[in-house]
Amino acid sequence: MKQEFVQALAILLLAALMGALAGRWMVLRMTRSMPATLSDK
Repeated sequence: MKQEFVQALAILLLAALMGALAGRWMVLRMTRSMPATLSDK
């Protein structure tokens, strides 16, 4: 039972890390595309 808990915790941690990286990448893309759209207008 303890091994299952550790495995679930590891999966949760990995998912949180992936989510944080994806969020950061999205923000970088948004900030990078914002000036481009402003200059196009």
